[in-house]
Amino acid sequence: VHPDDLPGLLAAGEAGRATGHFSFDHRIIRKDGVTRWVRERGEILPANEGSPARIIGIVQDITDQRKLENRFQKLF
Repeated sequence: VHPDDLPGLLAAGEAGRATGHFSFDHRIIRKDGVTRWVRERGEILPANEGSPARIIGIVQDITDQRKLENRFQKLF
């Protein structure tokens, strides 16, 4: 996780514990140093004591989508 995005990711995780679901876009830094944008989405299934029993979700690379959005915004 990109250091600048870690606080937001942690906050999204805490909010997800309260609501049962989460969605957050953030940057990651790959081992080769390349930065990519990803979207994490999922559900948090609680155990009897309220702590998470399972987290089910996906991580989707949205780097190309972000690039297109930025180009589009620059046009208008």
